[in-house]
Amino acid sequence: MRSLIRDARQIALHTGVSVSTARNLVSAYIDSVLKQWRAPKGVRPKIARQIVRTFVYVYAAVCMALGEMTSLILPYANTEMMNLFLEEVSRDFKDYFVIMLVDGAGWHRSGNLKIP
Repeated sequence: MRSLIRDARQIALHTGVSVSTARNLVSAYIDSVLKQWRAPKGVRPKIARQIVRTFVYVYAAVCMALGEMTSLILPYANTEMMNLFLEEVSRDFKDYFVIMLVDGAGWHRSGNLKIP
């Protein structure tokens, strides 16, 4: 699943589809991969524990004045991923002064957070 770190805008650029379509394609791909891991009908696999859900996290920033958005689909919600997202925002909006509102999550306030 780590290989699914994708920016929907980049997928849209390379494939010529809209950003919402690119997000739907990533979601459909994740669903198809998860289905491949399922046991055949009528067979109950012996496993140590059942993994009920797999999560991905969407980091997004919107500029309503420009009508633009930047987003990343990442495997974790932690300081390292937040740093990747802040780098992306700083590249996409390098000519602008950015004010970002965040909640009180630990990765938003970490001492290891690198503000570009």
